[in-house]
Order: sequence, then structure tokens, then C-alpha cells
Amino acid sequence: MQIKKGQTRWTILIFNLAFKIPSLKSWGRFVNGLLNNMYENTHPHPGVCPIIFKIPGGFVNVMPRCTPADELDYNRLAWMVEGEEIEIPPYVELKSSSFGYLSNGRLVALDWARY
Repeated sequence: MQIKKGQTRWTILIFNLAFKIPSLKSWGRFVNGLLNNMYENTHPHPGVCPIIFKIPGGFVNVMPRCTPADELDYNRLAWMVEGEEIEIPPYVELKSSSFGYLSNGRLVALDWARY
């Protein structure tokens, strides 16, 4: 098990799954984490990691665990976005840690939250 802590959510990686839960660091971050999970639930996009299970209210989003993109992958992605060869969802931070590969090799955005 591995835990990655972001500003508003924590991602718990267990086997081949990623569980996104609201941050417990403060009330404000917790509420924003709930809102971010709900946003990802209600704004699907072909370029993002799919949600395979969720608990209503934004308490948990479960996604397939992805292989992280490295800096070279990110540079290629940034070039493709700039050249408008692919479309990424709104609110994705353009940095390598925001992207990963599904088990089928498809590059997807891992975090497309708004708050």
C-alpha cells in the first residue's frame, strides 16, 4: 500500500486500484476534496482515467492504478496538446505527475479536478 498526498485529496494505491479520498488535513481541504471527487464523477472525458466505482457524495473514487508518466512522456504530450493533436480535459495541470498509462498502454489524465 502506498499513499500519495495532494492538496485536496489523498490517493491510496493498493494492488491494481487507486482510491481517491478527500484530504483529512483540514476541513476546507476535505470539502474541496469532496467537490473534486464529485466533479470527476459528473464530468467524464475520453482523455481521463475511468472511475470504476464511487461512493456518492464524493467520499471515494476508485480507478485503475496507472503507471506514472515520466518527463519524456510529458514533453511529448505537451507537444501534442500545443499542436492540437489531442484534447485534454479542462483543469488538468500540465505536469508529468498528472498523467499515467492504463494497463492497455493508453495515456490518460489522472487528476482533472476543479477545486
